[in-house]
Amino acid sequence: MSSAIKNLPLILVVDDNPINLRVVGAELKHSNKYRVIFASNGPDALEQANSTIPDLILLDIMMPDMSGYEVCRTLKENHHTHNIPIIFLTAMSEIDDIVEGLHLGGADYITKPFNPAILLARVDTHLQLHLARKREQRLLAQERIYAYQDGMTQMRTEILHNLGNTITVVDINNSNRQNFAQQVIQLGTAINNSIPLLEDPEQHNQIKQIIR
Repeated sequence: MSSAIKNLPLILVVDDNPINLRVVGAELKHSNKYRVIFASNGPDALEQANSTIPDLILLDIMMPDMSGYEVCRTLKENHHTHNIPIIFLTAMSEIDDIVEGLHLGGADYITKPFNPAILLARVDTHLQLHLARKREQRLLAQERIYAYQDGMTQMRTEILHNLGNTITVVDINNSNRQNFAQQVIQLGTAINNSIPLLEDPEQHNQIKQIIR
């Protein structure tokens, strides 16, 4: 797979009807804008969503054993998948069914039989929104890292300056002064390691790498 194709948004299409899978998949692939994977039932959809983290899910509502509603509810309760936008594909047009899907966290719905132009327009709209939110989150995370790094640098500079003045004026011989400095360094290391950096584990590890 080329890098250009690998960077295309990934869409998971879920439907128990093989014909629907082929039709929807063909429309998406024909646009040359997306990568497409498929699931024919709820459990398979959940497994693929967890393993691939697609950028968008097209989800049929009426499926045996596990409905699209149940799949959506499970995805939204999982912190790995809860941000994935879900568009329901449904033959049902009753307002209560539509409201139920949106209430569970669905981003939109498309009734079957669908218009290909409408399908692609809805998919593109929600993908752009989702990818924009992901970019914004990355930028915010970077800003927090840089701000924390700047703060730590400034704090360390001030601490070293003050400790240097303290060690200089302390009325002890050179040997004791060296022992005192070493104890200060050990204390500083212990304090640094105990500082709660950020709640997000990934950002926590990133900052720890930066300030080492």
